[in-house]
Amino acid sequence: MHLALLLGLGAAVVVNAAKSRNVLYFDQWHTTDLPPQELTRAVTHIMISFANSSLFATQPAEEYKPFQSLKQVRDLFDQKVKVCLSIGGWGDNLGFDEGVKTSLSRERFAKNIASTVNRLGFDCVDVDWEYPGGNSQDYKQVPNCNKTSEIKAFPMLLKKIKNSIGSKELSIAVPGLERDMIAYSDTGKSGSMTFKAANFAARPAKLTTTPDNTCGVGTSFRCAEGSCCRGSGWCGSTTAYCGTGCQFTYGKCDGIDISSSFHKALKNGYTDEDKGAQWYWDAETHIFWSWETPELIQKKDFVSSRHIWYQKCYGLGARAGQQRLEPSQGHAERLSVRKLGGCFQRDNPNFTTIAKYQ
Repeated sequence: MHLALLLGLGAAVVVNAAKSRNVLYFDQWHTTDLPPQELTRAVTHIMISFANSSLFATQPAEEYKPFQSLKQVRDLFDQKVKVCLSIGGWGDNLGFDEGVKTSLSRERFAKNIASTVNRLGFDCVDVDWEYPGGNSQDYKQVPNCNKTSEIKAFPMLLKKIKNSIGSKELSIAVPGLERDMIAYSDTGKSGSMTFKAANFAARPAKLTTTPDNTCGVGTSFRCAEGSCCRGSGWCGSTTAYCGTGCQFTYGKCDGIDISSSFHKALKNGYTDEDKGAQWYWDAETHIFWSWETPELIQKKDFVSSRHIWYQKCYGLGARAGQQRLEPSQGHAERLSVRKLGGCFQRDNPNFTTIAKYQ
């Protein structure tokens, strides 16, 4: 289970802001190796992540089905925990773009959310739009200058949603800084670290057509015929879904097969002893890979002596699925965690969490 350690920092609660909250996210990609209640007792709000925003932009709305029943989710936490419907997430902005356009579309979007919340019994709603006004995953295809109207329309959309859900809480995940820093373009598969366990997972032997538009690594779902599985785990048919980062195993793709390139790099990589790095240049796809190996990590004892610390994990379930690694890769993963400071190592004096692209 991926319980991102946001602890009240990842979502700004719109109502009753004076009361402290411990807010965690539970997503459909990490549902194994669940922690016991003694680790989750302090949680006040659990965000079921994520419902695709496009489900709420149409009339009638498409049906949303949680990946796990709300009763099962509540059983994992204290009896007083609030279970929230979290909408969006990184790479999912198309439904928001459509829903925010006009007064009519905002009304429809809000009512569809309220209907879903009431039907399934959610206690609250979390809007995770990344981002109103631009800087979304498709910022190269749709420049920010084409989205300036969303800046004023976003508060109006939130007001419609709050009016529709009544006394239920509404939270939003928003940027905390005025400046924006982008150092590279993510391939769509890396997660927060290049050696994320999901990248090593064997391709499923049997796939079924997705029932809720989710797909890709961590699921057993493929997209319907002619549809593409985006790197973020959603089905669609536009360039954003079918281009670079598209997951070939789980649907149609027009771009580069990132997964195959990565496995080619693992097999044929070179070691630079002087620089202390493992690397590979895939001339066919024009992708450069660099990563750590157990042998290189063992040579980097100077790191701790110079008080430089690393933090691999960003969630309680970030190591879930490690059992899917091949034996040698599993050893590398465990060694990496021990050597560089894993989630549960209290001897790391700078224990902290990291953002996905920090």
